[in-house]
Amino acid sequence: MSLKRKLYALLSKDKKSVRGEIVTLFLEEKPGTGKGNNTSKYEYTVEEYDKYSIVLKRPAVKNKGFDFVITINSIYFKTSKRKRQYPKHDDIIEALKQLKQTIGDKKYETIKKYLNQIYKLKEPDYTKISNYKYIDYLGQEHPFIIILLAVKWLFIEQDITYWNWSGRNMLKTYLEEKGIM
Repeated sequence: MSLKRKLYALLSKDKKSVRGEIVTLFLEEKPGTGKGNNTSKYEYTVEEYDKYSIVLKRPAVKNKGFDFVITINSIYFKTSKRKRQYPKHDDIIEALKQLKQTIGDKKYETIKKYLNQIYKLKEPDYTKISNYKYIDYLGQEHPFIIILLAVKWLFIEQDITYWNWSGRNMLKTYLEEKGIM
């Protein structure tokens, strides 16, 4: 089966509605007819900033069902054997720690406020941090805003993966334990 690519703009503004909206989107996918080339594959571009895109890829490599992988084009994260374009929770933590070290505790308070707004499904005004940068695994500089947009989708992914548990709160608690939220 061929890969289907779609642009998608999230409309909902609360956890339950966002979860339902994304699951409904996935329910519209045509089923595959087997493994390998017979798997139905989808990519949804859900965020764009400057020359960057956040793309949800389905199916996820290891998981099944409604799970998806969040990728950021042009940004690379480290693995033990190769580079990858999908951030894991620890990559986000390292990015946030890197930024905190660069800008200092006082300015980082703005990032904490943004993270809390993102957690509450509100869109922060990113103009105050448009000059903040993230240095990826290859040493390339990127706007930090794209990392925060990825956090938004990591929260949503947690809401869907941990449907009957606390979802996004699990990631928030983890970020708080690491002292970055």
